[in-house]
Amino acid sequence: MNKFVLMMVMFSWISVAQAADQAQPLTGDNLKQATEMNHIYARHMYSSTCVEKRKAGYTPPTLTPEEQVKRMEEFKSSCDCVADTILKQFTPNDLIGYVGDMDGTFPPGLKVRPKPEPLVAQKYGKISAMTREIKARHQCGFKK
Repeated sequence: MNKFVLMMVMFSWISVAQAADQAQPLTGDNLKQATEMNHIYARHMYSSTCVEKRKAGYTPPTLTPEEQVKRMEEFKSSCDCVADTILKQFTPNDLIGYVGDMDGTFPPGLKVRPKPEPLVAQKYGKISAMTREIKARHQCGFKK
């Protein structure tokens, strides 16, 4: 029993020590790495959602497995390109919020999405317009 208590005390102490370390602001290489990871995550969120939408709307069931793989690779490349275009004008957090609010699950008990704050809605409108802009879509390889 004493070993168990000692282990729990040590675990609690380690947890508190880690929490104290995490409360400090990131600097230097840690900040750079966190920023890069946030960018990668935003790009992945947008691209994954984009590919799934393309797959659902533009992939005929008659494609062979090889053709499906090729089509998904094309969609991925095009969706990554659009995400990169968006991330040149907006922050990763803007894009993460956009994907979450537009394509994420509904909060418990709601059947419609809550309206975002006016400034956030304005950003989302601009991001949405960028995703539909014909010239940019063609430059990124979308045919439709």
